[in-house]
Amino acid sequence: MNKTGIVKITIMLLDSLAILLPIALALNQYGQNIHKLFTPSYEPPKIDISPGRFLGFRIEDRNLYATFEFMNRGEVKVIFESLNAMVYTSKGTPVASASLSRRISLEPGGVENVTFKLAFNTTVWDALTPLLLDENSVELKVNGTLTLGILGSKVIIPVSLPLAISRFELELAG
Repeated sequence: MNKTGIVKITIMLLDSLAILLPIALALNQYGQNIHKLFTPSYEPPKIDISPGRFLGFRIEDRNLYATFEFMNRGEVKVIFESLNAMVYTSKGTPVASASLSRRISLEPGGVENVTFKLAFNTTVWDALTPLLLDENSVELKVNGTLTLGILGSKVIIPVSLPLAISRFELELAG
């Protein structure tokens, strides 16, 4: 065999290795599963929003503005678009409607204070005073849905947040 033949065979072997070696490595990586090799896989980003603690409130006539801390432990930015909720007493009586006071953007790993506007039919003082006649504090719960903007899509999640207001805090705010 002459030198030209050896070079041709070597080049042909290298060409074959260049084609077969990546395929063999890919099959090895996917456990010899051809279907898994050619099926695309997608891992969606983690979305994890959790309410923290109730930070406080302020009163303006018929509105009570309650501020909660929210944490984004997920991997994508979340935008708080709107809140559609009612405020209930511990006995389940609705006393106010709740909405977001403004849109809020929450970056991954971020913590933001989110203020909910609780709108009463009467003044806040008139609505809550009867609930405080025999108690030192009133337990309220905000129940409804929160609309979020995530990766360009609207996502609606249920929300249920407890809110405790003491007689002392109400007198200070009023």
